[in-house]
Amino acid sequence: NPGLVGGTVSWPNGGNIDMSGYGTQFVVQTSPDLGVWTDVIVSDPKLSNTSSSVSYTPATGQGKTFVRLVVAPN
Repeated sequence: NPGLVGGTVSWPNGGNIDMSGYGTQFVVQTSPDLGVWTDVIVSDPKLSNTSSSVSYTPATGQGKTFVRLVVAPN
């Protein structure tokens, strides 16, 4: 499991899922309590989705925020 590096969490893409699959085959989610998860929308400026990795920079100063990557390839 990746941790925060420089305030950002990143997952490498092994090239098996095209970056256009965001929202259907994979999505970053956030939660304040590990119980309720919310999808990070593709237009969120804190989300970076490239062919080599997907990364997210959670907001600071708003309490705990948990981040996960959900993958559901075809």
